[in-house]
Amino acid sequence: IVVCACFYHGKTSPYPYSAHVHDYFTNPSLAQELGGFNRFHLIDLTVIEPEEMQQHGTLALMEQVLKYSRERDFFNLLKELLETYKDTLLSLESPLGSDYWHAVYLVAQRIFKALGYGEEAAADLFSKSLNLSKSKEEIMNVTQAIRQEGIQQGIQQGMQQEKLGIARTMLKGKEPKEKVVKFTGLTKQELDKLVREMGRN
Repeated sequence: IVVCACFYHGKTSPYPYSAHVHDYFTNPSLAQELGGFNRFHLIDLTVIEPEEMQQHGTLALMEQVLKYSRERDFFNLLKELLETYKDTLLSLESPLGSDYWHAVYLVAQRIFKALGYGEEAAADLFSKSLNLSKSKEEIMNVTQAIRQEGIQQGIQQGMQQEKLGIARTMLKGKEPKEKVVKFTGLTKQELDKLVREMGRN
């Protein structure tokens, strides 16, 4: 089950606009009738008490990190949260895997930067609070590794789009499928899918 959720933690509380995605369409009733957006939810963290968040399982930590992100004492609040949820963060049985702390770290790092902390503050806090075997330098490299992975994915997606664009042009020019596969490097399955999509347009 995939649920699309947007977590609001802005300065204004409660969220000042509609929390129902259908209200943002020109024809809300039609959008609701189509049913394609029924799994989109907006969760207003500003009106949820910490006690209630603690009932949200693994997600509770991230919710509280976002909720308190504008607090002046965020550093100490985060330290307490990391100590409270240490077992969850590092558990191999966690629904989000043993690398859940990476996601929390990346969010905390951005918050620290916005609050004026140095680049090493978040890494140092995570290393000490979670008793990680990694040095703060290794933790800081998490950001770089994820960014690099995103760049590589973007390059691969760009190359795939270029192949598909060339294939479309060749197919419109009545080139044989065998030639298109050989020239673009697309698989036969990818080309067949493209042909079906072109047939529908």
